[in-house]
Amino acid sequence: DDGCTSAFNILKKMIEVTMMRGAQAGGIITFTNTAKKEKLKNNSVADSNQHKLKQMKSIRSRVVKSKRQDLSKILINKLRRDFLPFNSSGCCKNNVGQEARLFAGHTRFATSSRANFDGTHPHQWTPPKPYRFYKLDQKGSYIKNAGLIPDSPQSIVVENFISHNGDFEFYTLNDRRYELETIQKYLTITTESEPPSVVDSCAIAGMIDLLRCQG
Repeated sequence: DDGCTSAFNILKKMIEVTMMRGAQAGGIITFTNTAKKEKLKNNSVADSNQHKLKQMKSIRSRVVKSKRQDLSKILINKLRRDFLPFNSSGCCKNNVGQEARLFAGHTRFATSSRANFDGTHPHQWTPPKPYRFYKLDQKGSYIKNAGLIPDSPQSIVVENFISHNGDFEFYTLNDRRYELETIQKYLTITTESEPPSVVDSCAIAGMIDLLRCQG
């Protein structure tokens, strides 16, 4: 069986289970490796970026179903269209050098908001942005070149997503409690990004953007 098809079949079964607690809308974030493969003279295959930090690409697939639709079917169909081109038999036509690494998703009933894309997971606050990274060895030291100078930093695109089940009503900092509305205004200033959604889960994604910076 084709590996891509097998993965999608497993995801569909998982969605069918989670639909018992939420089946109005759902989404999946897929992280894929964008490193290209090169064929060597001995017919072996190697990463063209084997000496560089790996860059992964995210693909977010979200759907809101109508009354008589099956969420598991329409979400997987959306994922297929977003992820890779498929032919009628369901096999990959061309994997364009990408390899699936991770799938994470969420299905929901709209309890505190309408069943629409605004409230559908996975959520993201800050848009993808390139940052400079230095390579470290296993001991946490900079990897240096022949001149004992740290290698030049690489530009890597960073983005965070949140997919969860819960509520975010306040955040406590220095023994003081801040309500969601205040947090959203604070995130707008500190991340220099307008709120992509008014739902509380999206604000969690913004807080993750900030907390991640603490290392």
